Amino acid sequence: MKDATIAAAADVDEERVRGFLHDFKIKRFYTDPIKMLDEVDLDAVVIAVPHALHAKMTIEALKRDVNVLVEKPMATNIQSAMKMLDTARARKKVLMVGHAMRFQRQLQLGRELYVRGELGKVYHASGCFLRTRGIPSNSTFLKKTLAHGGVLFDLGSHVLDCALFLLDFPKPISVLGRASLIFADRLDMRMNYPQLIGAFKEPSEVDDFAYGLVTFEDGTRFYLETCWASYLKEDRFNLILLGDKGGINSDHQSLSLMETRNGEFMTSTPYAGGQLQPSTPQPTAYHGNMELFLRLVRNGDYKIPYPGCSGNQALLNVAIIESIYKSSKSGKEEKIQIPQPYLRVK
Repeated sequence: MKDATIAAAADVDEERVRGFLHDFKIKRFYTDPIKMLDEVDLDAVVIAVPHALHAKMTIEALKRDVNVLVEKPMATNIQSAMKMLDTARARKKVLMVGHAMRFQRQLQLGRELYVRGELGKVYHASGCFLRTRGIPSNSTFLKKTLAHGGVLFDLGSHVLDCALFLLDFPKPISVLGRASLIFADRLDMRMNYPQLIGAFKEPSEVDDFAYGLVTFEDGTRFYLETCWASYLKEDRFNLILLGDKGGINSDHQSLSLMETRNGEFMTSTPYAGGQLQPSTPQPTAYHGNMELFLRLVRNGDYKIPYPGCSGNQALLNVAIIESIYKSSKSGKEEKIQIPQPYLRVK
């Protein structure tokens, strides 16, 4: 990235990040991230730690007037997310969440179609992120003390953010869902079996399959389905919005619009995912996410513009997922209650 230098890095396991330190010529390394925050004069920090530590590390950085880009999910419960937002506002620092898929052009086109009203009244939406053999082999994902949750936080949060983005962040009011652990001790369902990525071979403690039906205040409903492993024929990622005038279908690369013209169904697919000039590399969604964050830091602007993910927007995601876990335990539909000050998503 232009005009940005990695001044230091922190990880509890130096051996694991040795290649990263070498490739980016990072001279200062810490096994204690708090010590790094105290000793190094930082403008910004990227927090990519186990989910259970997202809130703690973000708040520690913000208290030291360091701008933060934190990986998704923002936090593992709404109370922690609200504390993160409160701290960022008090210190007037950037708090941006790494929901990078919304930087894909096809999703931005889908959102534009929705906002312009070209789909009519959207009455239903659905999304899935399903893997055949993709359970992580890292303790940071599979131990409950570190992850607090499983595939819902990992893949589910991606799908949910895409849906919230497409639907212009409606207010969620309730959810009915379930989170299940199906393949706890099945190493053959781990990612890259038999050459497992990661050395953690103990049974998983978190969900590897989940679904949820979210109801929004405007009457729209969204069905979410996600899994790390399954006996599907192939991996699948898909988003669907159904309106009374049109519908859209999007995957990782493209978007299709279905509508009625002169009494006939018509499908159009805008040029969204490919490269305009194949010989010229195009920025990735993650690149766009990081560029926006660094621009905000340089300009001293802590208000997150489109299409970046603000803390308020990410909080909706956290509230919904936390309520899916609650619904899974109770077996009932759970109400989602978000205090009004935290609903300022635009």
